[in-house]
Amino acid sequence: VLASDVEEQLFLFLQRSQAHPDSAQVDTLRRQVLDQLIDDKVLLAEAKRQSVTVNPAEVAKQVEGAIAEAKQRLGGEEGFMQQMQRENTTEARLRERYKGDVERQMTEQRLVAKMFPKKIVGQAEAEAYYIAHRDKFPKVPPQLKLQVIQITPSPDSVALNAARAKI
Repeated sequence: VLASDVEEQLFLFLQRSQAHPDSAQVDTLRRQVLDQLIDDKVLLAEAKRQSVTVNPAEVAKQVEGAIAEAKQRLGGEEGFMQQMQRENTTEARLRERYKGDVERQMTEQRLVAKMFPKKIVGQAEAEAYYIAHRDKFPKVPPQLKLQVIQITPSPDSVALNAARAKI
């Protein structure tokens, strides 16, 4: 993972969120971006090792949807072009970036789905497992949490004067 990749992702995040964090927060964000990029590289390497691929037509469809959503979110074609100028990029570069991102995300999703297939567990099967393995579950005594919400009334000046007159 290149430092320039981390800085680019950090810059894009800060620009899109329009946040102005202090230096400690920037360092924390930089570390989070680095961790995410490392995770992505590891997942993509494993996907390549297991020959997990995505259909280019599906990727293209997702990219078109993302571009259309961005145009709508930015107020149409004109707002979209203004944002492109602010980011100093072109639609072609943005499409290429979206293509890489979408392809990576779809590959990661397929890898995770392949490695961890969903298994539906019925109610009866779950109860039978619990009964057979009760000793593996922690023994938690019954608990009760009580919260009281108290709102102190604050009368307006007319009600306050009327109450004082009555007293």
